[in-house]
Amino acid sequence: MEENNFEKFPVSKEVEQSVPVGQDFEEAMGSGVPEFAGDDFMASASENESIEDATESEEYDAGISDAAALINYGLDAAAREMGVEVVVQKIKGFDPSGSEDPIGDFFRCLGIDSPVERKDLHEESMANKPNEAEFRDGANAPSLKRSYEGAFKAIADMKELIAEVEGADPRYDELRAGAKAAGKGYFEYAVSNYGKRGLTELFSVLSQQGEKAEEEKNEDDGNNSETDELGDKPENDDETPEKEEAPEALNPEILK
Repeated sequence: MEENNFEKFPVSKEVEQSVPVGQDFEEAMGSGVPEFAGDDFMASASENESIEDATESEEYDAGISDAAALINYGLDAAAREMGVEVVVQKIKGFDPSGSEDPIGDFFRCLGIDSPVERKDLHEESMANKPNEAEFRDGANAPSLKRSYEGAFKAIADMKELIAEVEGADPRYDELRAGAKAAGKGYFEYAVSNYGKRGLTELFSVLSQQGEKAEEEKNEDDGNNSETDELGDKPENDDETPEKEEAPEALNPEILK
């Protein structure tokens, strides 16, 4: 009976690796998994266009970029396979402290611990390369560096982002309201307009939400500033009030 162990990643805590696009899943999940050669699971052209439109309008957000490092470790494929909300909530409750293999332990926490399951996720990962490449071309692309310490940091940064979305961060007020109205989880709702849904789509949507909230805040601040300036001006700013002329002195002769 084959022992279903993950190959620990990275092998050395001191070695920091660069992640070529297309090799992240294989290295994170272990070697020896056959390449996926088909295109049945490829994202549609319209979905690719949606991601491209999102990334073109993005502005850099350090919090999102840091959390997005999770895609370096194969978690985007897990989200597509198991659902964005499921994976995000698992990250939220996952405690990697003391782990010598945080990514492997997290996949085991998801219940992904057999060769067949790893092969399925590998196929999903390879199928999603076009969408991931689009995301990496955007403003919030994560660093391509992977390391033992980097895995811990990516998980911690994602936990912080989750807290912001679920908490009282005003940037995500609209998203929270929409999710509650739809009866969905915040993260499930965020990607509900996409056919294939993973972490790359989630990060793009959260980026757009933050930018929209910032634009609206700037507009409100600008309108308030303009109103204040107008309020300080006198109503007849361009007109000099006419002086009342003193009544002419009565001619003494008239009184006679």
